[in-house]
Amino acid sequence: MRHSIPGFGCRIVRGNALRSAPDPPVLAAPETRVAQDVRKRAETQMTLEQHNKQLVRDFFASMGRGDVAAIVAAYAEDGCLMTMGRTLISGTFTRAQIQAAAAQIYQVFPQGISFTIDAMTAEGERVAVEAHSQGQHLSGALYSNEYHFLFVFRDGKLVLLKEYMDTERVTDILCGGQRPAGGGRA
Repeated sequence: MRHSIPGFGCRIVRGNALRSAPDPPVLAAPETRVAQDVRKRAETQMTLEQHNKQLVRDFFASMGRGDVAAIVAAYAEDGCLMTMGRTLISGTFTRAQIQAAAAQIYQVFPQGISFTIDAMTAEGERVAVEAHSQGQHLSGALYSNEYHFLFVFRDGKLVLLKEYMDTERVTDILCGGQRPAGGGRA
């Protein structure tokens, strides 16, 4: 014996046992033009951010390999590096200056220096990175540091890289304890 319970989508079968009636198919309303545009923008934004995060991973891989050509190629023609703080290596450097100085990094770290990305956050053309490094300095001292990097891209090229780190570690090991005259940027 079957009886329907109105409004509940259930029916009684043989006594009091309840069984659910199959739900009627739900027809989705067609996506509006505005909704399509919003969805496409969101997908494009995600793709841009994922792409920029991959550029950052590639940049650090190049640093780990000591691939100066790839490091320099990551920068736009008008790109620059800003090393924050008041050390002998602090300042703003153009692409040409980066190219001239990048090989020197690997001269003071003959076994290389490795960077590990601890966290990344991307929004549009900007990628914020928390990272740490480790390498055997030419002096024999183990150099390790913690960083915050801000990468700013334009059309897949690096236009600005801001590097924040423990400047005392830089001064102690990379600069042999020397500080810039007057305490300002070098």
